[in-house]
Amino acid sequence: MSKLIDKFMTSFDFNFKGHLSNEIVIESMISHNKFDFNLFSVEFLQAIQNVEYPWVDKAIETKFIQKTSSFDQIGKLDLGDIIIFIDSFRWKDIVKPDAWLSIEQKEELKEGLRDCNITSYSSINNLLDEPDFIWLPFEVKHALFARFSNLSYTNDDIIFYLKSIIWDYLFPNSFDKERLNFIECEVGNILQNNTENHGWYELNKLVLYLKSIYPDIDMFEISKVCTSSNYQYKLHFTNPYTLGFKRLIK
Repeated sequence: MSKLIDKFMTSFDFNFKGHLSNEIVIESMISHNKFDFNLFSVEFLQAIQNVEYPWVDKAIETKFIQKTSSFDQIGKLDLGDIIIFIDSFRWKDIVKPDAWLSIEQKEELKEGLRDCNITSYSSINNLLDEPDFIWLPFEVKHALFARFSNLSYTNDDIIFYLKSIIWDYLFPNSFDKERLNFIECEVGNILQNNTENHGWYELNKLVLYLKSIYPDIDMFEISKVCTSSNYQYKLHFTNPYTLGFKRLIK
């Protein structure tokens, strides 16, 4: 059943990601690989409806996603690596100026880390959840999470990533506009009223909330709403392929 899915995952060269548009990759596959997208669309729909389909295993096996990150931590967190990152990271790359760390704040962060028994923490997330680091802006925590969290994937992550590449090509104009407008209003209201994490809202929570209204909704459909320049998004810190957070710029 999965031969075409395997072929698609294998053909979508990892080196293309982030460099070529999805349209260019798809056109290349059609012209050079004689890929049958009609058969693929049938197989793809069958697979995403199969709750037992091993998406993560297939994605790793075909090298569609990276199994591990070069930044993965083996065992305990390393204080030296974290301090090097704090010193070398260009904090002004963070969009919101009030989330930039000054020299004094960086020293405060490093001092707080030195005072902790850092090796007793199982993850960077648990470490930065301590009261001593409550002052850190969410964007700074996100940068540290993205650098030092181990990568992990779920079937939903892989399905979202595949849909983001291929869905609009296979099934153009497949979303109900009235439904999307309703979802956009719901998401916009939630983001407008969110006061936590400097306005950043975890999209997994949005999916769970909206499933009470639309049981078949997923992250890909939510990615279709609130896409104007008034909104910003961040990828999830545990993997570079799925949306993690979104916020309204007020």
